[in-house]
Amino acid sequence: GPTSFNALTTIDGVFYSSFRAAAQAYGLQERDNAIEECLQEASTFQMPSALRRLFATLLVHCEVGDPRLLWEKFSSLLSEDFRRNYGSNEKLVHYKTITDIAQVIESMGKHQADFDLPTVCYEDIQLCKRVKEIEEELKIHVSPEDIIAEHCHLNFNSY
Repeated sequence: GPTSFNALTTIDGVFYSSFRAAAQAYGLQERDNAIEECLQEASTFQMPSALRRLFATLLVHCEVGDPRLLWEKFSSLLSEDFRRNYGSNEKLVHYKTITDIAQVIESMGKHQADFDLPTVCYEDIQLCKRVKEIEEELKIHVSPEDIIAEHCHLNFNSY
C-alpha cells in the first residue's frame, strides 16, 4: 500500500498536488455531469446574470470536482450579457463576469479562491474602474438647450 503523501498523490508516475486532483486522475471522483447538465439546461432559458448566480450556488453547495474546468466550459454563456455590452473588450468582460460570480460566492460565506477560479490582475481592475467612470459620465442627462447654449458660447468666444 501507499507509504507517504507522495505515494498517494502520484498516479502513473505523475505527481498531483492534492488528494482531490489525484483522486480525479485515478477516476475515483464522480464527474460533474449532473452539474454540467444543470447549467446547460438553465442556459437555454435563464439570463446570464441568473446563470452566474446558479454557477456560484452550485460551487458553494455541491461537490464540484473541477471548478476551473466547469468555468472554462461555461464562461462564454456566463458572460454573454457583458460581451454584448462591452463588445471586444475581453479583459472587461472577464473582469465583470468573475467579479459578479465572486460577489455571489462571498455572499454565501465562501471565497473565490476556494474554487480555483481565474483571478483578475491589478491592471484589469484599473481599466474597469476607468470604464465605470466613463459610464457614469455618459449617464448624465444633458438637455438640448444646454448643448445649444454651450455651442453658442463657444462660437461667441472664437471671434
